[in-house]
Amino acid sequence: MDGYRTLRREDDPGLLGAEMWANRTIAAAADARKYGVNGLLGIHWRTFETSLTLQALARVAWEPGLTVEQLYNDFAAKAFGAAVGKQAVSKNGLFEPFVH
Repeated sequence: MDGYRTLRREDDPGLLGAEMWANRTIAAAADARKYGVNGLLGIHWRTFETSLTLQALARVAWEPGLTVEQLYNDFAAKAFGAAVGKQAVSKNGLFEPFVH
């Protein structure tokens, strides 16, 4: 299939905080790959608040098997250190609503 898919990386009601849509981004990339789409474009207005979602969009192009868990584990380890990062991504951790 020729063409591309456009993804909104944030929504207007959530403009007051971080928008962590990595799960949607990775799923949309898998769908695009399945349907033979040639490109995937992420539209966003802000950068910091959507940085994990944009990171997912960039990484999934090079790592088609990337999971949400891997993305958040890598981020948390870099942001908080390996021990605390692992705890942040675990069940009942900081990122639990976005991962599990």
